[in-house]
Amino acid sequence: PGKVNTDEWCRVAKAAGMKYIVLTTKHHDGFCLWPSKYTDYSVQASPYKGDLVAEVANSAAKHGLKLGLYYSIWDRNNRLHDTNE
Repeated sequence: PGKVNTDEWCRVAKAAGMKYIVLTTKHHDGFCLWPSKYTDYSVQASPYKGDLVAEVANSAAKHGLKLGLYYSIWDRNNRLHDTNE
């Protein structure tokens, strides 16, 4: 994304009556929503350089929403995916 407004996301969620939000921080395809020194497959390599996980966490707290974080350990982007190594 070029522009991100996590405060707006959380404001809208709260206005819709939601009590919590869940963010997929790393999908099983391996893309990370935070800058990582362990992989180039993250927001760090995109036009958006921020830490989306931290921004959502801060916005959720600011708007009184509970936060769930989903992180997939399975990583199809990793060279060891589907190997016996």
